[in-house]
Formats: sequence, structure tokens, C-alpha cells
Amino acid sequence: MGPTGAGKTTTIAKLATYARLELGRSVLLVTTDTYRVAAVEQLKTFGGILDVPVAVANRPQDLPAIIREHSPEVVFVDTPGHSLSQPMQIRQSQSVMKYAHATDVLLCMPATASRSLFVKTAQTLAGDHAVSLCLTKVDEVLSPGTVLGALMDLQWPLAYIAHGQNVPEDIGPASADGLAQWLMRGGAYHG
Repeated sequence: MGPTGAGKTTTIAKLATYARLELGRSVLLVTTDTYRVAAVEQLKTFGGILDVPVAVANRPQDLPAIIREHSPEVVFVDTPGHSLSQPMQIRQSQSVMKYAHATDVLLCMPATASRSLFVKTAQTLAGDHAVSLCLTKVDEVLSPGTVLGALMDLQWPLAYIAHGQNVPEDIGPASADGLAQWLMRGGAYHG
């Protein structure tokens, strides 16, 4: 999950590619994003490339039946992005975690956000759920200090760093060394 434009669908494609091709796991892609134009088609395109099923859950309550029907080893659920001014839609996205029986929730947050917006958005979207962060759009940041300050404010686990549109190449596990190099270069993260 994450705010609008954070790169959630591309991040899912990158992680699903790794799970399917590198780990050999059976994968199911599910979207609950029936709001954004072409959101379903985008995920279906990735599913077609990976040769994995893609399902649409019109309501969070549909998730258990969809998951049972496919019985995959790994399920990736894409949620719509919402702004802070949409509390009802945010609650609906949070209920996806409950109905999917999520064991790992990845909150995609763009590194381009201001410190205060990053922290407030992350806290609001996560609610009282435990999440790990995926820092997206890192390649678009020229001054990483702002987002590093936000990460220190939150003190949540940082699982992945995504730094471009290439699937699956432009993502990797977060590391202290990678962040330190990014900070020393003053931005322009390249993996």
C-alpha cells in the first residue's frame, strides 16, 4: 500500500518477478485498485509477462475466496493510492490487510516527499498495522537528507529501495551501506 503515485504496482511487479523467477514460487497478483484508469490492465500485463494469474477484488471481503481459489505460495495485493484527505478510502485499503490475512505489509513511500508529508502519510496509511517500508523513486531525489530524516522519525523497518522503472532490476534490499553511499553522493541513487 501507499499514497497515490508512489509506484506500488511497479514495485509489486518487481517483487513478483523475483518470487516467480528467482525463487520459483507460485505467485498470485491481486488488485483492489478499481479506481485508477488502467490499473487492472497494468497488473494484468505484468501477470501475462510472468505467466501468473491476476485477480480483481472489488471489495476487501472478496480476498479470502480469491486466494483460496488459486492457492499460491505468494500473494501480492495491490491497493489503490489515496491522499490524506480520503479517510474512508484509507480505511478500506487498511481492511485489505485484514481480509488477505497479510503476513507482510509493505508500505511504498516516495523518497520525493517532504519530511513532514512522508511521516504523516506513512503513519496515516499504516494505521495501527505493523508495516515495513519500501522507499520508491529514490533515483528522483537530489537531496536525500529530507527522506532520511523522515525514516529516522518513523524508525520503521526499511525493507526495499526502488530506484527506477525497470522490472525487476530497479529494486533491492535496503542496506545501511547503500543508504550511506546515497547520502554521501548527495542523491542520484543508482542501486
